[in-house]
Amino acid sequence: MACDVPTWSRLSLAPPALRLTRIFCTTALIGCLAVQPTFSQTARGALLEEGTGAPIEGAFIRLLDEGDQQLHRVVGALSGPDGRFLVRAPEPGRYRLRAERIGFKSTLSDVIELAAGQTVEQVIIAPVEPVVLEGLEVTAEPVCDVRPGVGPRTAELWEEAGKALSVVAWAETRGYFRYRVVEHERELDPRSLRVREEQTWTRTVPARRGFYVSRPAEDLAEGGYVRATRADSLVYYAPDASVVLSESFADLHCFGVREGRGDEEGLIGLTFEPVPRRELADIEGVLWVDRETAELRYLEYRYTRVPLPISSTEIGGRVEFERLASGVWIVSRWWIRMPVVHHYKPLYPRPDRFRLVAIEEEGGTVLEVQPVRGTPVRLRSRTRLTGTVFDSTRAEPLVAARVFVVGGNLTAWTDVQGQFELDGLLGGEYAVSFSHPSLDSLVFTPDPVPVTLRRGRTTAVHLAVPSPGTILASLCPEIGRTEGTGAVVGVVRDVRTGSPVAGATVSLSSAQIVGVSGSPWDLQPTSERLVETEHGRGVEVTTDAAGRYRVCGVPADTTFSLQAAHEGWVSIESTLKLASDEVVRVDLDLSQPRSGADPAAPPAGRLNRPP
Repeated sequence: MACDVPTWSRLSLAPPALRLTRIFCTTALIGCLAVQPTFSQTARGALLEEGTGAPIEGAFIRLLDEGDQQLHRVVGALSGPDGRFLVRAPEPGRYRLRAERIGFKSTLSDVIELAAGQTVEQVIIAPVEPVVLEGLEVTAEPVCDVRPGVGPRTAELWEEAGKALSVVAWAETRGYFRYRVVEHERELDPRSLRVREEQTWTRTVPARRGFYVSRPAEDLAEGGYVRATRADSLVYYAPDASVVLSESFADLHCFGVREGRGDEEGLIGLTFEPVPRRELADIEGVLWVDRETAELRYLEYRYTRVPLPISSTEIGGRVEFERLASGVWIVSRWWIRMPVVHHYKPLYPRPDRFRLVAIEEEGGTVLEVQPVRGTPVRLRSRTRLTGTVFDSTRAEPLVAARVFVVGGNLTAWTDVQGQFELDGLLGGEYAVSFSHPSLDSLVFTPDPVPVTLRRGRTTAVHLAVPSPGTILASLCPEIGRTEGTGAVVGVVRDVRTGSPVAGATVSLSSAQIVGVSGSPWDLQPTSERLVETEHGRGVEVTTDAAGRYRVCGVPADTTFSLQAAHEGWVSIESTLKLASDEVVRVDLDLSQPRSGADPAAPPAGRLNRPP
């Protein structure tokens, strides 16, 4: 039956901002109910190794028609530990059985005739003839081999990739497993692909319901992979195993061979791209196969002819495959990436402009596979981040620091050795940071450290509290780190409500300063205003919307008076002296009326919640 479930991204233009945004829709990979019909005519038997007679376990026995063509859908069975198999035919007729093993040549049986309700015994003797992928011709010349099983360069590679895809498609239609999966949605930076925001959740996909099922191949061939559902909306579709195996996919794509490089070292790729006459939105990509074992690793693809005025090689997806000990192949992980585009009109007559502002990614990872009958299989999916946090200002580990992945909801705390561990992460490009009360008091957050996490692996990272001079330069970018100076930071609050006060004036002055000429306040453009007060010369600054203030370039070893004021109310004067490179936090409370002001009048500034 057809699964007509819309897939992933919808992009909509909404006036007046005319912003192209994504609206979530039902995930098509959580397919419709797979109904397995009951066939009454069967072929059963055993698959044995030539010469030894040993049973062959985990081979896929596929049912073909008399002309050695696959049926309209994958029909077959896996051989058990004793080599036994049982294949049910959809209708009476003449058939052949094909025994497929990854890394070995396939074996065809003699023609068998199945009458209605008949059961036929068949023993298949399979020669031990390994497949050799090392000698495949790889050429950079653009050659379009339509139908990969026919082209001389692609037939062998397609044969091996198709074996795994056939088992994946067969297992999905049978509802062979119940899956426990972790799914995610996240926003990526369009250039670095670093995670900005991420949400994850775990759920169980019941047996008889596919984990990764797309729209029918014929539908994608006729309508394309990216479609406008409304004048301002796009929806993206992805291929599953049945789509890639289909006649329509073979007819509409050119195939070639690519050598693996970099991350694909040791792999060989079966490339595909739309035929030149194809005008609809489609996909191009690579099926990556292990050169040594001939096992299918993953499918990666990109969208072509997307009806958007932007270009990005990252708009596409990936499907990873894994073989279980029983011989069953499954989709173990998938993701799809879609563009978030801003559309805006210039103030004066010019063409409309479009800008790629983010990439939305949705995906899923299988944590555990539960056969209908059998023991659960937990997959290799633990991705961990470990490391240490060191306090450079004290030359010792930083204890009780909160370590977190930027944009995510996972956190960890450092132990007495400053060590931490974050588990349950996804693979990808992340940024990791930390916080600590000693840094929070300075209103300072360390710069996030980029880290690349790979699925199923443990990655180590070392974090550190910067030196006092580095902290000072970060807090005071206008003047940086100036020798012999420090900084004062803090928050001004209304003592009656405890709320921060925006627009308050904070003055820092000293009788020891006889002139400002030549001081950091005079040498660099800063936000401070040079003033003279009853306590001497100094500067004034204004609090921001969160009631925060910052005074940079404060001369060291000088006694200062510090006070805040706002519309008739002032704080109690504070006295302080800084060392070189020191940053001090002083919070000021507006607690008393200024001389001559009405004591009943509260501060009239706009009150804001703390940051």
